[in-house]
Order: sequence, then C-alpha cells, then structure tokens
Amino acid sequence: AGPVIKVKIPKDKDGKPKQFAFVNFKHEVSVPYAMNLLNGIKLFGRPIKIQFRSGSSHASQDASLSYPQHHVGNSSPTSTSPS
Repeated sequence: AGPVIKVKIPKDKDGKPKQFAFVNFKHEVSVPYAMNLLNGIKLFGRPIKIQFRSGSSHASQDASLSYPQHHVGNSSPTSTSPS
C-alpha cells in the first residue's frame, strides 16, 4: 500500500493499546489505495475499518481523495507501534 512513515497507537490510562491507530504514509497517493485494499480485512480475526481521522477536515470528504494520514479502527490490542 506504500511506504509508511509513522504509526501511532494511543494507549489508555493503564498503558494498554487502544483499539485504533493513526498511520502516516510517505506518499499521499498511497492513502486511497491502502484504504481500498485494507478496509474490511480481518486483522487478528477482527475486521478493520479504515477512515480519515475523526475531526480532520478530510473526514467528511470522499475517501478517493489523497491525504497522508488516516485512522485504522479495531486494531488488535496486541498491535505495537514500530517507533
């Protein structure tokens, strides 16, 4: 889906990963491709939902447009950030 430059998985107050992540791609053209390719696939047995980050100016726009950051929901609690 293209080179990823950053993945952030927020943690809850107990330090456990929340069930979503933020992904930044190196190239904007990778975003719609990744969204179409990965949305709905199962990760650790659970379907993932990929969308633009909530509250962003892009969240209400068509997913076919190119923007570098999007939200991956239902990430596995065992997922870790590569940072």
